[in-house]
Amino acid sequence: MAELAQIKTPEVIKAVKDTIPSLIQLLQGQDFHIRGLVVETLINIGEDAVPELTKTLKDGNPDVRYSAAGALESIGTPEALKAFNEHQESLIKMLQDPDPDTRISTIETLGRIGSQNTVSALVQVLQDQNKSVRGAAIEALGNIGKYVVPALILALQDNVKGVRASAAKALRNIGKYAIPALILALQDKVVDVRGSAAEALGHTGSADAVPALTISRFMGSCCCDRGLAKHKYQICPFYW
Repeated sequence: MAELAQIKTPEVIKAVKDTIPSLIQLLQGQDFHIRGLVVETLINIGEDAVPELTKTLKDGNPDVRYSAAGALESIGTPEALKAFNEHQESLIKMLQDPDPDTRISTIETLGRIGSQNTVSALVQVLQDQNKSVRGAAIEALGNIGKYVVPALILALQDNVKGVRASAAKALRNIGKYAIPALILALQDKVVDVRGSAAEALGHTGSADAVPALTISRFMGSCCCDRGLAKHKYQICPFYW
């Protein structure tokens, strides 16, 4: 399998086209290393692997679907991207499924895909009535990385207080890029939002967060204790 992942020359790639269905079957295995090598091989094969990969997007195993989607995105040809985008859109529609478990599974898949198009859809899920679904969206957004910050900053201004609080929680895993927005959220009129922002700022571990947390604390925002506690004995000894 390691040798398959090194396929580069047109001659060799042509020779293995007939093995594509067998490679797709290997995606069903439990070994993440093997699956990774199979995906790399299919990417190297390129356009000829697209039809089988597209069929695999309907597989019952979410890990297999995720691997196929990742391969299509990496192949990057018009046909591959068309299949990838259609798959992504079908997942976004599943966020409206009445079953919370289905919504959570879909959120996890979209979070792993992590494309820009999924971000706005996941931000909307922060309004879901189910706490577990909202939690899954928070985790997915936090794991996608720094380019979700603009969408989450907008969510911090949402009219729904639960969305603002959830956005602050999602920003906690992003680090320094989220600090300015979280500092502004310390001024929110709703205590739950301020608390989520304070905790997220503390989670960043950045000294840049301490002055704002300290000022807010002395102005009567006790929720900032949660953020300042993260820095105890480290960068804010004067507070204690």
